[in-house]
Amino acid sequence: MLLFDTASAYASCPVLPSAERLDRGKHAVTPDDLLGLRDIGLPAVAYGEPSPVAVAPDGRHAALVLSRAEAASNSYCRGLVIVDLEGRERPRLVDSGGDLITDSDPFNGYYTPDGGQPTIVPVWSPDGSRIAYRRRDRGVTQAWVANVDGSGARAVTADTVDVDAIAWAPGDGVLVFADRPGVAVANAAIDSAGLSGWLYDASILPDYGPRPMVAGPIGRRAHLVSLGDGTVRDAGPEEAGLLPPELAFGASAAISAVTATGARAGVRKTGDALFFAPTVIDIDRPGRARVTCRAGACASGVQHLWWNADGTRLYLQRREGWNRETNAFYVIDPASSGTPRLVLATTDALLGCQLLPAGLLCLRENATAPRRLVLIDLGSGSARTVFDPNPQVASWRFGAVRRLRWKNNLGLEAWGDLVLPPDIGPHEKVPLVIVQYDSKGFLRGGTGDEYPVYALAAQGMAVLSIERPISVAQADPKVRTMADYYVVFQKDWGERRSQLSSVETGIRAAIATGAIDPARIGITGLSDGSSTVRFALINSNLVFKAAAISTCCVEMRTTMTYGGIAWAEFNKSMGYPPASNEDEAFWRPYSMVLNAGRMTTPLLMQLADREYLLSLETVTALREHHQPVEMYVFPNEFHLKWQPAHRQAIYRRNIDWFAYWLLGRIDADPAKTAQYRRWDAMRTSVRAGVAGSGP
Repeated sequence: MLLFDTASAYASCPVLPSAERLDRGKHAVTPDDLLGLRDIGLPAVAYGEPSPVAVAPDGRHAALVLSRAEAASNSYCRGLVIVDLEGRERPRLVDSGGDLITDSDPFNGYYTPDGGQPTIVPVWSPDGSRIAYRRRDRGVTQAWVANVDGSGARAVTADTVDVDAIAWAPGDGVLVFADRPGVAVANAAIDSAGLSGWLYDASILPDYGPRPMVAGPIGRRAHLVSLGDGTVRDAGPEEAGLLPPELAFGASAAISAVTATGARAGVRKTGDALFFAPTVIDIDRPGRARVTCRAGACASGVQHLWWNADGTRLYLQRREGWNRETNAFYVIDPASSGTPRLVLATTDALLGCQLLPAGLLCLRENATAPRRLVLIDLGSGSARTVFDPNPQVASWRFGAVRRLRWKNNLGLEAWGDLVLPPDIGPHEKVPLVIVQYDSKGFLRGGTGDEYPVYALAAQGMAVLSIERPISVAQADPKVRTMADYYVVFQKDWGERRSQLSSVETGIRAAIATGAIDPARIGITGLSDGSSTVRFALINSNLVFKAAAISTCCVEMRTTMTYGGIAWAEFNKSMGYPPASNEDEAFWRPYSMVLNAGRMTTPLLMQLADREYLLSLETVTALREHHQPVEMYVFPNEFHLKWQPAHRQAIYRRNIDWFAYWLLGRIDADPAKTAQYRRWDAMRTSVRAGVAGSGP
């Protein structure tokens, strides 16, 4: 494995890892270890995203943006890195700086920021001497160009709105870029309307504040910028066509592949079911009859297609097996039988793969190995690590990790990774913390990255990281539209019952290993995982000793109010009663307010300021019933919390919370005295039977 030289002009921002920590002995994983991981692309496993790794025209090098959170400065250390795919040179940092770029998701026709990140894809110049990429400074994302020899980098646009796509134009030193000036126009119109008051309509989400959201879609505009003199002019249709294709508002890219000689392949649905209609792969080559693959490998789960260099073989990546846990790669020879042949299968997450003459270049990770860049030989299946951005993980001390598989009461497949403490004794039974709801790849902190799996395990608690089953609506072949989906999803709280059954079955599977104390179980979750936690606290036959959630809540009186008009209409389309109809029979299975008198499980809530309004009815009811609840609100945060200082505080508090309630352990740090005084009062109240007695 290569070591790295950080002695450069970029030493103030140590993007690349050094060799210093590799010489240390093994140590228990800490929250700061997990927080300081270097990321290539999105932190979470997300299939279907473009690759964040760009291969150079010479085929020997690749460029990527590396990002690492720094809690002390509440910022990110980011840099553009060049990697030698043949392993002859050390990775080189050719630009350093910039802020994290966050994104907005379309919701009900509006751009709604959620804290998620777009994939930043570097773009090599045709001659391989420069790399363009998007970088954000002082609140605006611009196009930057870095010299491959490390002699410098600079912004080549000075746009007033974000640059959201780039490409190189033919010729010398001309870049195509796209922006959405309509966003600035829309925001100016919102500001102007505010002078006479904003009309309360579907554009306002009260959780986010009174300012209306920008309506979409807003089309982008393409320009050309000359790197020589900085002149900018509008791009023509042919030049604009060089940019990555613009997807419809909220749409996903089609799965297809095209060669320079005109060979094409694409995935086609053969039924009208929304999710699981069977698919085929159509293969068209100039002068040849169409070949259609109808084999099982082409029937569902296809993620990507690639042609080899001469267009004679088609490769496909497919998720298959138990709840799609396996990444499988097949090759199809259209000139012979057209039948897929398996060349590689693994439960590792393989992302952003690209087919090169030397093999498959992928980002690879698994439960105990964070993401690294590998080159896979498709003949033997062997892999060579090209770049490991986190060699320090070799010094972390992990406990045993075991994958458990089960079905819930509807027969839907799920799995979970059971992580045991490093020092567990052969006959010891330890507490268990449930982390939801995605367990693909490296086990960092669950969906939203707030519950640090290995740092919890280092404190003596086992963790079951759960990969949820598909939804009840996805499993229903009669679902044809999204309206159908939501009706099936919501009917008799069907989705909540399905996910609870999966969690309960997974817990029982963990207990059956003999390592878990069934009297000390904690549960956590964000978003859908938080919904599962709340439903479990009301409906489960299992007793949870402690709980923590990152989003809250859905309640009779407020969910149709503080979510805004659009959210209320969406909920009504799923079958929720209107706000003026206090239908307690409908709400009772899910409402913590209606069940507050018996909600004795200690509950920690760490919420974004843009979401906490929906929690107030719940918190008020629990406090009135003297129940053990504590809530924190983090400023300038979204559904996915993005600020490193906040994530550090959340990590540490979650560890303290579960160590206190499941292990009876208190951190001796004097700064935490008030925290433990509050928690002691909660525990005394619960033990004395005050909880549940009402206000």
